[in-house]
Amino acid sequence: MMNRMKAWPGIGTLGKVHGGLRFLAVFLAVGWLWGCTGAKPALLVDHYSLEYDPPAFEGTAPLEEVLKLNRFSTTEALRGPLMISRMEPYVYYADPYHRWRVNPADLTTDFLARDLRNAGLFKAVFTWRDPVDARFELKGAVEEFSEAGGADGRRSLLVLRITLMDRSRSDVQSRVVYQKKYESSFPVEGKNAGSLAAAMSRSMALLSRQIILDAYTAVRQNAGGGTSPEKPPTGK
Repeated sequence: MMNRMKAWPGIGTLGKVHGGLRFLAVFLAVGWLWGCTGAKPALLVDHYSLEYDPPAFEGTAPLEEVLKLNRFSTTEALRGPLMISRMEPYVYYADPYHRWRVNPADLTTDFLARDLRNAGLFKAVFTWRDPVDARFELKGAVEEFSEAGGADGRRSLLVLRITLMDRSRSDVQSRVVYQKKYESSFPVEGKNAGSLAAAMSRSMALLSRQIILDAYTAVRQNAGGGTSPEKPPTGK
Protein backbone atom coordinates (compact mmCIF):
# COMPACT_ATOMS: atom_id res chain seq x y z
CA MET A 1 0.00 0.00 0.00
CA MET A 2 1.45 3.32 -1.04
CA ASN A 3 1.80 5.90 1.71
CA ARG A 4 1.02 9.46 0.81
CA MET A 5 1.85 12.58 2.79
CA LYS A 6 -1.06 14.90 3.09
CA ALA A 7 -0.15 18.54 2.65
CA TRP A 8 -1.02 20.91 5.42
CA PRO A 9 -3.69 23.24 4.14
CA GLY A 10 -2.41 26.79 3.58
CA ILE A 11 1.32 26.04 3.73
CA GLY A 12 1.90 27.23 0.13
CA THR A 13 -0.02 30.41 0.71
CA LEU A 14 1.85 31.05 3.95
CA GLY A 15 5.19 30.64 2.18
CA LYS A 16 4.18 33.16 -0.46
CA VAL A 17 3.15 35.61 2.23
CA HIS A 18 6.49 35.25 4.02
CA GLY A 19 8.36 35.72 0.74
CA GLY A 20 6.36 38.82 -0.11
CA LEU A 21 7.03 40.30 3.33
CA ARG A 22 10.76 39.65 2.97
CA PHE A 23 10.79 41.40 -0.46
CA LEU A 24 8.84 44.35 0.93
CA ALA A 25 11.25 44.65 3.85
CA VAL A 26 14.28 44.65 1.52
CA PHE A 27 12.65 47.19 -0.77
CA LEU A 28 11.84 49.52 2.12
CA ALA A 29 15.35 49.15 3.51
CA VAL A 30 16.92 50.05 0.17
CA GLY A 31 14.61 53.02 -0.18
CA TRP A 32 15.46 54.19 3.33
CA LEU A 33 19.21 53.92 2.68
CA TRP A 34 18.82 55.72 -0.68
CA GLY A 35 16.97 58.54 1.00
CA CYS A 36 19.51 58.82 3.80
CA THR A 37 22.47 59.01 1.44
CA GLY A 38 20.77 61.57 -0.77
CA ALA A 39 21.24 59.44 -3.91
CA LYS A 40 19.05 60.34 -6.87
CA PRO A 41 18.37 58.55 -10.14
CA ALA A 42 20.73 59.54 -12.94
CA LEU A 43 19.25 61.87 -15.54
CA LEU A 44 19.46 60.98 -19.20
CA VAL A 45 21.14 64.08 -20.60
CA ASP A 46 21.80 64.83 -24.28
CA HIS A 47 24.93 66.84 -25.10
CA TYR A 48 25.22 69.09 -28.16
CA SER A 49 28.01 70.84 -30.01
CA LEU A 50 28.42 73.16 -32.97
CA GLU A 51 28.76 71.70 -36.45
CA TYR A 52 29.74 73.69 -39.53
CA ASP A 53 32.45 73.74 -42.16
CA PRO A 54 35.37 76.11 -41.50
CA PRO A 55 35.15 79.27 -43.63
CA ALA A 56 37.37 79.28 -46.71
CA PHE A 57 39.51 82.23 -47.80
CA GLU A 58 40.70 81.88 -51.37
CA GLY A 59 43.07 84.25 -53.07
CA THR A 60 44.30 85.84 -49.82
CA ALA A 61 48.06 85.83 -49.20
CA PRO A 62 49.05 84.56 -45.73
CA LEU A 63 50.90 86.88 -43.37
CA GLU A 64 54.31 86.24 -41.81
CA GLU A 65 52.81 86.90 -38.39
CA VAL A 66 51.90 84.63 -35.50
CA LEU A 67 48.51 85.03 -33.82
CA LYS A 68 47.58 83.81 -30.34
CA LEU A 69 43.99 83.18 -29.33
CA ASN A 70 43.29 83.49 -25.62
CA ARG A 71 40.54 81.60 -23.85
CA PHE A 72 37.26 83.49 -23.99
CA SER A 73 35.57 84.72 -20.86
CA THR A 74 31.81 84.77 -20.32
CA THR A 75 29.09 86.18 -18.12
CA GLU A 76 28.12 84.30 -14.96
CA ALA A 77 24.76 83.37 -16.53
CA LEU A 78 26.57 81.42 -19.27
CA ARG A 79 29.35 79.88 -17.24
CA GLY A 80 27.86 76.37 -17.29
CA PRO A 81 26.95 74.02 -20.18
CA LEU A 82 23.16 74.27 -19.77
CA MET A 83 21.21 75.36 -22.84
CA ILE A 84 19.58 78.70 -21.99
CA SER A 85 16.27 79.95 -23.38
CA ARG A 86 14.91 83.46 -22.93
CA MET A 87 11.38 83.31 -24.31
CA GLU A 88 9.95 86.11 -22.18
CA PRO A 89 11.35 89.14 -20.35
CA TYR A 90 13.23 88.53 -17.09
CA VAL A 91 13.01 84.74 -17.40
CA TYR A 92 16.02 82.49 -18.05
CA TYR A 93 15.11 78.83 -18.54
CA ALA A 94 17.91 76.26 -18.25
CA ASP A 95 17.09 72.83 -19.67
CA PRO A 96 18.58 70.13 -17.38
CA TYR A 97 18.13 67.38 -20.00
CA HIS A 98 19.86 69.15 -22.93
CA ARG A 99 23.30 70.68 -22.53
CA TRP A 100 26.22 71.92 -24.58
CA ARG A 101 29.22 69.60 -24.66
CA VAL A 102 31.26 72.26 -22.83
CA ASN A 103 30.45 75.77 -21.66
CA PRO A 104 29.87 78.42 -24.38
CA ALA A 105 33.18 80.21 -23.74
CA ASP A 106 35.28 77.11 -24.43
CA LEU A 107 33.00 76.01 -27.27
CA THR A 108 33.36 79.27 -29.21
CA THR A 109 37.09 79.53 -28.50
CA ASP A 110 37.79 76.01 -29.74
CA PHE A 111 35.84 76.50 -32.97
CA LEU A 112 37.42 79.89 -33.69
CA ALA A 113 40.87 78.35 -33.13
CA ARG A 114 40.01 75.58 -35.58
CA ASP A 115 38.77 78.09 -38.14
CA LEU A 116 41.82 80.35 -37.77
CA ARG A 117 44.19 77.46 -38.34
CA ASN A 118 42.18 76.14 -41.26
CA ALA A 119 42.11 79.59 -42.91
CA GLY A 120 45.90 79.63 -43.36
CA LEU A 121 46.07 83.43 -43.19
CA PHE A 122 48.76 83.52 -40.50
CA LYS A 123 52.15 81.89 -40.19
CA ALA A 124 50.89 80.07 -37.10
CA VAL A 125 47.94 80.19 -34.72
CA PHE A 126 48.40 79.29 -31.05
CA THR A 127 45.96 79.14 -28.16
CA TRP A 128 46.22 79.69 -24.42
CA ARG A 129 47.16 76.02 -24.10
CA ASP A 130 50.42 76.64 -25.95
CA PRO A 131 53.34 78.05 -23.89
CA VAL A 132 54.20 80.46 -26.70
CA ASP A 133 54.17 84.27 -26.73
CA ALA A 134 53.00 86.17 -29.79
CA ARG A 135 52.96 89.82 -30.73
CA PHE A 136 49.29 89.79 -31.75
CA GLU A 137 46.68 88.34 -29.42
CA LEU A 138 42.94 87.88 -29.79
CA LYS A 139 40.87 88.09 -26.64
CA GLY A 140 37.14 87.53 -26.48
CA ALA A 141 34.05 87.42 -24.28
CA VAL A 142 30.76 85.61 -24.83
CA GLU A 143 27.94 88.00 -23.97
CA GLU A 144 25.03 85.95 -25.36
CA PHE A 145 24.74 82.28 -26.26
CA SER A 146 21.09 81.40 -25.94
CA GLU A 147 17.73 80.89 -27.55
CA ALA A 148 15.56 83.98 -27.75
CA GLY A 149 11.89 84.37 -28.50
CA GLY A 150 10.08 87.21 -30.18
CA ALA A 151 7.42 88.19 -32.67
CA ASP A 152 9.20 86.24 -35.42
CA GLY A 153 9.54 83.06 -33.35
CA ARG A 154 12.49 81.26 -31.78
CA ARG A 155 15.99 82.38 -32.76
CA SER A 156 19.57 81.71 -31.79
CA LEU A 157 21.37 84.65 -30.24
CA LEU A 158 25.16 84.79 -30.27
CA VAL A 159 27.06 87.90 -29.18
CA LEU A 160 30.86 88.00 -28.96
CA ARG A 161 33.11 90.90 -28.04
CA ILE A 162 36.57 90.59 -29.56
CA THR A 163 39.73 92.56 -28.77
CA LEU A 164 42.95 92.45 -30.80
CA MET A 165 46.09 93.34 -28.85
CA ASP A 166 49.55 94.30 -30.10
CA ARG A 167 51.90 93.33 -27.29
CA SER A 168 54.89 95.05 -28.93
CA ARG A 169 53.59 98.48 -27.87
CA SER A 170 54.74 100.03 -24.63
CA ASP A 171 51.56 101.15 -22.87
CA VAL A 172 48.25 99.37 -22.43
CA GLN A 173 46.11 101.90 -24.31
CA SER A 174 48.14 101.72 -27.48
CA ARG A 175 48.22 97.92 -27.35
CA VAL A 176 44.52 97.75 -28.16
CA VAL A 177 44.34 97.60 -31.95
CA TYR A 178 40.56 97.33 -31.94
CA GLN A 179 37.63 96.10 -29.90
CA LYS A 180 34.46 95.07 -31.68
CA LYS A 181 31.09 93.55 -30.91
CA TYR A 182 29.86 90.75 -33.18
CA GLU A 183 26.23 89.66 -33.15
CA SER A 184 24.35 87.00 -35.11
CA SER A 185 20.87 85.49 -34.96
CA PHE A 186 19.16 82.77 -37.03
CA PRO A 187 15.71 81.16 -36.87
CA VAL A 188 15.42 77.92 -34.90
CA GLU A 189 13.73 75.70 -37.46
CA GLY A 190 12.32 73.03 -35.19
CA LYS A 191 11.13 72.39 -31.66
CA ASN A 192 13.98 70.32 -30.23
CA ALA A 193 17.39 71.15 -28.80
CA GLY A 194 19.11 69.94 -31.98
CA SER A 195 17.37 72.73 -33.90
CA LEU A 196 18.88 75.29 -31.54
CA ALA A 197 22.33 73.72 -32.00
CA ALA A 198 21.92 73.97 -35.78
CA ALA A 199 20.90 77.64 -35.62
CA MET A 200 23.74 78.44 -33.24
CA SER A 201 26.16 76.72 -35.62
CA ARG A 202 25.06 79.05 -38.41
CA SER A 203 25.55 82.02 -36.12
CA MET A 204 29.05 80.92 -35.15
CA ALA A 205 30.02 80.21 -38.76
CA LEU A 206 29.05 83.76 -39.74
CA LEU A 207 30.83 85.46 -36.84
CA SER A 208 33.93 83.31 -37.20
CA ARG A 209 34.39 84.45 -40.77
CA GLN A 210 33.94 88.11 -39.83
CA ILE A 211 36.35 87.86 -36.90
CA ILE A 212 39.05 86.20 -39.00
CA LEU A 213 38.76 88.78 -41.78
CA ASP A 214 38.95 91.68 -39.32
CA ALA A 215 41.92 90.17 -37.49
CA TYR A 216 43.74 89.53 -40.75
CA THR A 217 43.14 93.08 -41.99
CA ALA A 218 44.21 94.68 -38.73
CA VAL A 219 47.34 92.56 -38.32
CA ARG A 220 48.37 93.31 -41.92
CA GLN A 221 47.95 97.04 -41.30
CA ASN A 222 49.83 97.00 -38.00
CA ALA A 223 52.57 94.49 -38.69
CA GLY A 224 55.18 97.11 -39.70
CA GLY A 225 57.24 98.80 -37.02
CA GLY A 226 54.73 98.29 -34.23
CA THR A 227 55.20 101.84 -32.91
CA SER A 228 52.25 103.83 -34.24
CA PRO A 229 48.71 102.41 -34.31
CA GLU A 230 46.82 102.31 -37.56
CA LYS A 231 43.14 103.16 -37.89
CA PRO A 232 41.16 100.16 -36.58
CA PRO A 233 38.67 98.36 -38.82
CA THR A 234 35.17 99.77 -38.74
CA GLY A 235 32.11 97.78 -37.86
CA LYS A 236 29.39 97.21 -35.34
